[in-house]
Amino acid sequence: MNIKEFLFEMSDDPFEVKLRDNFELLEDEYNESLKRQKMLKDKVQIHTFPWPTHNFNFRLQIYLKHIFTCLLEK
Repeated sequence: MNIKEFLFEMSDDPFEVKLRDNFELLEDEYNESLKRQKMLKDKVQIHTFPWPTHNFNFRLQIYLKHIFTCLLEK
């Protein structure tokens, strides 16, 4: 047996290609979302005050009182 030419062609179904592209896009968007969430969490941690309570309204009230006090002193 003598083979002079051998051609092997393979192609994906167009639907499968689109499906894979969508999956890759979703995966990338998910990873980027995780990065953004972490960045936001880090920024919030930097700007939160070290008071023992986690009640935002309480911290805001104390912060505003502090600002008004500082302004009145000037």
